Amino acid sequence: MIYLVLGPDVALAKQECDRLLKLHDPDGSNTSLIDGRIATESDIIAQVATAGMFQTSRVVLVTDYLTRASKGTGVTAAEQNRSNTDTQSGGRIAAVLASVPADHVLILYDVSLGTLPASVRHVLPSNATVYVSEPPRGNGLLDWMQRTAIERGSTLERSTARYLAESLYPNTWSTKPNNPAFDEPPDLQRLINEIEKLVVSAHPHQITDVLIDELTAHRVENRRFAAIDAITTGTLREAVNGLRQLIDAGDEPAKIAVQITQQIEFATVIAVVDGHADLRSVGQQIGVANPARLTAIGKVFGRSGLPRIRTLVDCAVATDRRLKRGHLHQPEDGLYEYLDWNSPNRRGNT
Repeated sequence: MIYLVLGPDVALAKQECDRLLKLHDPDGSNTSLIDGRIATESDIIAQVATAGMFQTSRVVLVTDYLTRASKGTGVTAAEQNRSNTDTQSGGRIAAVLASVPADHVLILYDVSLGTLPASVRHVLPSNATVYVSEPPRGNGLLDWMQRTAIERGSTLERSTARYLAESLYPNTWSTKPNNPAFDEPPDLQRLINEIEKLVVSAHPHQITDVLIDELTAHRVENRRFAAIDAITTGTLREAVNGLRQLIDAGDEPAKIAVQITQQIEFATVIAVVDGHADLRSVGQQIGVANPARLTAIGKVFGRSGLPRIRTLVDCAVATDRRLKRGHLHQPEDGLYEYLDWNSPNRRGNT
């Protein structure tokens, strides 16, 4: 028997793999684990062909083999002596699949793949089973989140589950985007970690939106972005309050300063394109980790123009020099320097 367990979701893939192992070898006495990143086809075939203890079925679990094999990488010197067919990826995978005795089990586990590569699909036996760990979305995801909270000793109202899903995956929790390049599937393991953290903090009460705001990393990141937006646009009241909240919560001033500088760099790019390009596409072209962030910054600055951006650049350069020359002693001093430069009174004199 042959099973292929694929991603993209690690938690679901692991759950399915554990189910198969328990089904075919409950006590684990006849299971071999192989690292497919370094094992040769000969290693895998040898393990699959080995008889189980007391003539029982043997289970061989190979991790991370399909990605390497489908790309034709990892061919050893010994394998290079085989025929050309065997050293090609399709031939190598076919040889492994064909070596599985009828009463043995081969599980190929690779969460880095969300679909079968063509080289694997073309040689896959008809009796092989493929499991793609596609996470639920929409109502299915909310149902799963509520069950997860109950299993861990708390409750999660439907609206609160939706709030958490929107906090972590605002654009993709309910449906897939039309363009796969923009898809960020819900990561169930991440959601499990967040729910477990919230369950412990809420005990003995239920999880609330307020608790999500306080503890969810994405919400903390949003507060940081809001404070940085206020600093760079000179909205002093929001900037001072937001900055103090971040520092009181343990955020490092040096990290905030780096993100302010990055925001100024992005603002410079936005001013140069001057509304003549899609900012998300621009973000992808310049390699921004989250291209949507460029769009958000564009909304903050509007059409401020180059004079305003030039002031921000001068501020960043001057603050960096004052820190390095010892005129400012702590990274936190640099943050208040930004506030001074971007205050309404000073902006009126620049």
